[in-house]
Amino acid sequence: MMDEPLRKAVEAGSVEDIVTAVQGGANVNARDEGGETALTWATSIALGPERALACVRCLLSLGARVSEDRQADWGRLCIRPLRTVTRRL
Repeated sequence: MMDEPLRKAVEAGSVEDIVTAVQGGANVNARDEGGETALTWATSIALGPERALACVRCLLSLGARVSEDRQADWGRLCIRPLRTVTRRL
C-alpha cells in the first residue's frame, strides 16, 4: 500500500516532501488501493507540466520503476502520459 505522506507529497507536487517521505521509509513503487504508483500520480494533469516533470524526475532518481505492470486491463491507457513525461527527461 502506498505510504500516505508520499501520496500527499506527490499530489501537492512537492519534491522536498517526496524525498522526505522516501527517506522516512516510503516505497516509491508501492501501489494505492486503485493500483496506482506514485509515478502514475505524478503524471497528473492537475500538477501542471513543470511540477509533474520535477516529481517524475525525483521519483525516478529515488528508484521508481517505469515499466511496472498493472493488473487492470485499462492500465495501458495510463502508460502513454507516463511515457510522454519521461521522454522529456
